[in-house]
Amino acid sequence: MSTRLITDSSEWSFPLLERFDRELGRLAHEVYGLDTYANQIEVISSEQMIDAYSSVGLPIYYHHWSFGKQFVATEQTYRRGQMGLAYEIVINSDPCIAYLMEENSLPMQALVIAHACYGHNSFFKGNYLFRTWTSADAIIDYLVFARKYIAECEERYGYDEVELLLDSCHALMNHGVDRYKRPSPLSMAEEQRRQREREDYIQSQINDLWRTLPPAAEHDESRREERWPEEPQENILYFIEKNAPLLEPWQREIVRIVRRIGQYFYPQRQTQVMNEGWACVTGDTLIVTDQGLMPAQELVESRFSGRVEDGNRVVDWFSHPSKPRVRLRTRHGYKLHGGADHRILVKGRWVELQDLKVGDVVEIQRGHGVFAANEAVIDYDLKVRPRVAEVCRRHGVSTSTYSKWRCSAPTLSVAAGTRVRLQECHDEWTAACADPDLPWSLLGPEDLPRRPDTLGPDLAEVLGQVTGGGFVDDSRVNLTSQDPELLEFFEQTIFAEFGVKASRRPDRNHFNSTVYSAVLARLFKQTFQIATGWGAAGRKHVPEIILKSPRSVVQAFLRGHFDTDGCISERGRQVILVSKSRDLLEVEQLLLLNLGIVCSLRPQKDGTHRLTITGEDVKRFAEQIGFRLSYKRQALQNALDSVKWFQVEDDLTTIEAIDYDEGPVYDFSVEESHAYKASCFIKHNCFWHYSLMNHLYDDGLVSDGFMIEFLQSHTSVVFQPPFDAPYYSGINPYALGFAMMRDIRRICESPTDEDRYWFPDIAGGDWIKVLDFAMRNFKDESFIAQFLSPNLMREFRLFAITDDDLEEYLEVKAIHEESGYRALRQALAEQYNLGTREPNIQVYNVDRRGDRSLTLRHFAHQRRPLGDSVPEMLRHIRRLWGFTVRLETVDDQGRVELIGEV
Repeated sequence: MSTRLITDSSEWSFPLLERFDRELGRLAHEVYGLDTYANQIEVISSEQMIDAYSSVGLPIYYHHWSFGKQFVATEQTYRRGQMGLAYEIVINSDPCIAYLMEENSLPMQALVIAHACYGHNSFFKGNYLFRTWTSADAIIDYLVFARKYIAECEERYGYDEVELLLDSCHALMNHGVDRYKRPSPLSMAEEQRRQREREDYIQSQINDLWRTLPPAAEHDESRREERWPEEPQENILYFIEKNAPLLEPWQREIVRIVRRIGQYFYPQRQTQVMNEGWACVTGDTLIVTDQGLMPAQELVESRFSGRVEDGNRVVDWFSHPSKPRVRLRTRHGYKLHGGADHRILVKGRWVELQDLKVGDVVEIQRGHGVFAANEAVIDYDLKVRPRVAEVCRRHGVSTSTYSKWRCSAPTLSVAAGTRVRLQECHDEWTAACADPDLPWSLLGPEDLPRRPDTLGPDLAEVLGQVTGGGFVDDSRVNLTSQDPELLEFFEQTIFAEFGVKASRRPDRNHFNSTVYSAVLARLFKQTFQIATGWGAAGRKHVPEIILKSPRSVVQAFLRGHFDTDGCISERGRQVILVSKSRDLLEVEQLLLLNLGIVCSLRPQKDGTHRLTITGEDVKRFAEQIGFRLSYKRQALQNALDSVKWFQVEDDLTTIEAIDYDEGPVYDFSVEESHAYKASCFIKHNCFWHYSLMNHLYDDGLVSDGFMIEFLQSHTSVVFQPPFDAPYYSGINPYALGFAMMRDIRRICESPTDEDRYWFPDIAGGDWIKVLDFAMRNFKDESFIAQFLSPNLMREFRLFAITDDDLEEYLEVKAIHEESGYRALRQALAEQYNLGTREPNIQVYNVDRRGDRSLTLRHFAHQRRPLGDSVPEMLRHIRRLWGFTVRLETVDDQGRVELIGEV
């Protein structure tokens, strides 16, 4: 990579923005062939961004109370830290206007330029929907005209009258668009000229239409069945604008303004998929990897390049010496400690830790059972307390001199340099004597009859038993229990693994099984990290060697601990594990979660901590871990047999406490998904901006740190929650669009036989030309129907379910097979068809000779009923029409039913 970086700073300036715009424009136009409007980049404050939010992103808009209400609500939420703001807003205009928020860092400003000024811009200019339905060169002029005209109406007719009219027009805006006819271009000069002509002409026509109608009594019965309009009208606002009997000319013009602006947004509602096409935690945070649970600090400092839980490889490592941090604790006892700007997945969206508050609900992310593949090697390099002669030799003093100095340090006359060495020698010897983990014994591992090379399940289970019901001192390893079954397994395993026999003796109501071996005791203390000494019960923890062991070894360790410190509740519906050490239970809680078992961890009044497994997770515990003790195993089975069904519970937990501090954090990036799981939280670690920014990196114009910040934003947008997540609400259009465009590139560059079968016209072709063709000629549903590949359906794990209200059961309609792929593609495409997403309501009839009532008809799609908003919608139409309005619905059999009238 070259070293011609544009800058190594994260602070932006206008010259730097100009440089990035030039470089991105060069890549967009010369390398990728994008055709764009000229760009107009404006940097605005957060308050101005909130103002743009409230006016749906338009740079100029008329006044309305709803915009002010939205501004106040957004500002208050933002100031309280309960939401963030978008990095940009882009306007479909010529020149294309892009707003950059001044609080952005330089990488975010560059991302916005790539995303908005070249990604969105090229789509606005090239896609047929935008070319057909919008006039980018006229929209700003038209907005100026609309704002001025409505302001004049407010002065002339009163604010209340204008606001009531706008309320009704806004409520019907989605029913004020033409889907099949191209509107005339928007132009301020043309609109001003034609507006004056329309006022006189339309009103005269309306007056003549209603004035010349004969009275109702004179109607010919043979003509009573004639319907007007002759064809149903889908554009309700247009029909009202042209035909409402009582509207004044100024009211008709406002209806037209709202309708034309609604038409401007129509293409954007149909191109969500096509138009949009990392993490910092404290060092002790455990990360699930393919080599076991690993602290984040170790992962970064060792530059670990294995895979995390989602199967993707770690590719970059970073650390920050000091940063504002947030510590969360949930009702279930799960904790997370990370940078304040670190994001976790909450209800399908990425939320910074600093934006969360007590009472917020987050999801518990069950593990996928990712553990190390191989048994961990046992380290026999055991340390002992050094002899005084060894310490003296290392510091260059004699043993006799050191002994004299210890006894008469104040009076012994020695050189200054020697005095320093004596003090250093004394400090090391004193520390060695004070360390209880360093024994005096000179025996080594070779004194053991047998030495297993790796930690297997049986020895891991013994470690679990000793952790829960045993102790270790300088010369022995002991297990205390009243269950001979447990003691026999302990004694047999120790002899089988190390060739050392244990002796058993009774002690009141239990037995002590003790192995007298100083070497084995050192192995348990140093390599297996079993806590020793006074207060060891509160200092117990899961041995590091267990964290880096395969599934079977982890399960065995947990089984050993549950056999000693665990039980079945009196009512038989809970599995409980008790310990004085919260650190021990916290890590075991994560190990259980990695096995797919959710549990809660709560402190008790007696100073202990209790880990509780309930519900269907008791069944998972029985399948994954269970007990060795027969009576506990039977009690667990009895508990499961007594349960007829388990209540289905959401894997959700509430934030109970939030603390703030400052300190070091560790970052790393994960290829492809840029997300990983730790402490039960998913951490956050579109096509053209992704391609442009990576091209800048490949050309050596931006640094690693620059790209990491870019990826932080990019990956939060394109994450797709799984279908069984509580916050799942459908396919993320940004994730789907980005994945489809990358898949098209793959099909063109590296096609498989399957790709050649499904896409013979593009497999092996020029991906830039294919994407340009797709961008210009498709909207969401047709793009999906044409280009969604079987490979991507498998990657997204798509399947189709038919939910028919007339059928008793759900039907799996399509799976991963040839016919299933076609059905899946069509079903997904249908979800992006506005005709199926929005109710089809049309003007059906007007009683011109009677009470001037207006009849609307709703044509139900797949028997979907209208919601509770029908009365409110009818009131708005009544306000505009001026007479009775009724709404009928037509089912799939052609039956008509009246569902509302005002």
